[in-house]
Amino acid sequence: MKASIDFPTSLRLSAEDAQDVLLAETLERSETESGHWNAEESLTASRDARELAGTSATPAVYLPIRARLVLARLKTFVPNQEKLRNITFNTWPLVLGLLLLAYLGGALTDRFATEGARINLLSPPVLLLLVWNLIVYLLLLLSALGLSPKARFSPIEMLAVGFSRMKWTGLDKNAPKALFAARWTAVQTTRLRTEASRAFHLASCAFAIGLLTSIAVRGIGTAYIVGWESTWFGENPEWIAAILRTVYDIIPLDWFGGTPWPDDEIVADLRFDRIDSATFNSASDWLCRLMLTISAVILLPRILLVAVSSWKLSRLKKAVTIDTTTSYYRSIFSTDKLPEKHSILIVDHAGDSVCLPTEWLSLKSRLQTNNLLVANAWEGDISEKIASLPEATVYDCLIGLDPTGTPEDEVHGHLIDCVKDFCLHHSSPSPIVILNLAPLVKRHGSDSDKVGSRRALWESFAHQHGVSSIAVNLSDEAALTTVETRLSTLTNSLGQTKS
Repeated sequence: MKASIDFPTSLRLSAEDAQDVLLAETLERSETESGHWNAEESLTASRDARELAGTSATPAVYLPIRARLVLARLKTFVPNQEKLRNITFNTWPLVLGLLLLAYLGGALTDRFATEGARINLLSPPVLLLLVWNLIVYLLLLLSALGLSPKARFSPIEMLAVGFSRMKWTGLDKNAPKALFAARWTAVQTTRLRTEASRAFHLASCAFAIGLLTSIAVRGIGTAYIVGWESTWFGENPEWIAAILRTVYDIIPLDWFGGTPWPDDEIVADLRFDRIDSATFNSASDWLCRLMLTISAVILLPRILLVAVSSWKLSRLKKAVTIDTTTSYYRSIFSTDKLPEKHSILIVDHAGDSVCLPTEWLSLKSRLQTNNLLVANAWEGDISEKIASLPEATVYDCLIGLDPTGTPEDEVHGHLIDCVKDFCLHHSSPSPIVILNLAPLVKRHGSDSDKVGSRRALWESFAHQHGVSSIAVNLSDEAALTTVETRLSTLTNSLGQTKS
């Protein structure tokens, strides 16, 4: 059964998991160059992680588990991993500077929009300010609908780049922390753009507050005269009334206890060359309407956009999307698709596993073999028993034999041939025979000629049936280590994995 893992082009992970995965990637690359890590260790980490995660685990589950295994195994060479991953984006100095400039700009705009104490309701600076904000909202809507192309050198993109570079200037670019910082920053582009977008919305709020503050404060010590004048529309007061109502009655003043919107004749009398004391006394109402318009068109929408951006940021800080199309991740997922392997120890024994000699149980424990299968070569039931083995695509089979007797082609040879055919059918390595000399050594002594002759007889028999053999006293702890080493060598030289 193969592990059901696809090759995803991207993965969305929690911030903690993403940091683990990217730090493991960074350290695997750097420690491979320094000689502390190699492809074999990477392969082992992948297989161990798959065993821990389970064959049905998704890449989003499997990859963080593998990353933590890698980080744990590299702890000896890179002990300060927590310091490496302590990455923060110090955006507030730029944001505060932007807010200060915006507030001052708003406060000074009132100076440009008025001539001394006169406020022209058709003043280009005020109208352009309102139109500009409306255009920004339209562009944001089109962008949200996917109908607006992304500008490469927009103010938001430039500020996001500034955010990404503030923290890491001055670091050695080949230092592990700098490498990880660059990798972490690369997956934070959406977050940094959102940070930049929120900064500009905050700046617009600061601009509006600066403008409102300036109007309110100047109104205390200045007797404003509010009116209009126009070259093109001077003789069409009804048009002026329509324009002014569109701009300055977005939030009606009478909602707050003020005077209702004046009729067209009063608006016509607001022309500066016709203004009288009555219209002069109503200047405060028009200032309030101007402040309500600025609040409605600039301040309130921008506050809403700040709230939306903050909500997006809270989500982006919790989850990160990483690109998995690079060779590093393709290699990991390719490794993860390697055939599933089962190690099988088949022991020729007349009884069952309960009364099996302890030497075979010790060997199974030492080799961490998946399965122990007890078969009786004299009963000829090996074909049925190996057919019941767990499903896998590759098998490593060991055949445990007792060399105290005489090998028989129809009995022991049949057992070996059946296991060979099973391995060949599954494109697996040829089985290896383990000869347990413990009973012979116990009976005759380790230096006895009978032990040597019996060993030679069984080794020759195994060779005639086309399999390798290892003869050893399994009751000796040191001999178990020797078997483990020799089996590893034989498996590497004889192994054939299913492609």
